[in-house]
Amino acid sequence: MKILVKAFASALLLTAVNHSAVAVEKEVKFNKEIKPILKRSCYMCHNSRKKKAAANLRLDNVKSIEEAGFVVAGDSAGSSLYDRITRAEDQKGVMPPTGKRPALSTDEKELIKKWINEGAKF
Repeated sequence: MKILVKAFASALLLTAVNHSAVAVEKEVKFNKEIKPILKRSCYMCHNSRKKKAAANLRLDNVKSIEEAGFVVAGDSAGSSLYDRITRAEDQKGVMPPTGKRPALSTDEKELIKKWINEGAKF
């Protein structure tokens, strides 16, 4: 009986450990998590107020982002947005340009990568 109780307790403990290790990651939300990053670091140049947004790219509305093809849903490696924000500071085309706006943190870059790879849902 004692062995059975120990075996049962061990099984319960393993189940609890395995269950907590398989934590469900939440989906990245555009309006709550991605849009604030774009607003802080990109809108200054890529917006509707400029006669011609930088590189003819507007990031201040969903329709413009979708039409630009700057984000390839499910493929961060093939997305110009992710490519540009992860370039070295001294590399041509890095966004945001050094000194213009705050550079994105590593966590922000990873969040954008995750959002794109999840399908870039708006």
